[in-house]
Amino acid sequence: MSFNFHFEEDNFDEFADKLKECDVEYVHPIVEHSWGQRVVRFYDPDKHIIEVGENMKIVCKRFFNSGMTPEQVAERMGVPMKFVNACMR
Repeated sequence: MSFNFHFEEDNFDEFADKLKECDVEYVHPIVEHSWGQRVVRFYDPDKHIIEVGENMKIVCKRFFNSGMTPEQVAERMGVPMKFVNACMR
């Protein structure tokens, strides 16, 4: 039986750089979902799939820091303004 494990990472770029230094077998390279979250999937030594995704609050802040308005961030991510406002605190 195979299990999948999911984790979130606040500093996704740093994690991805560290992962490149390891001898891991990737399910796929880093992908960015339509809502902006970046994820990578790889196998552990027992062939379980490990998924590490960028923390959604960090995705929100990344878009905001790139110059998007809160309304644009909400639309891009497909989340309510309440979520965007909570991320900005």
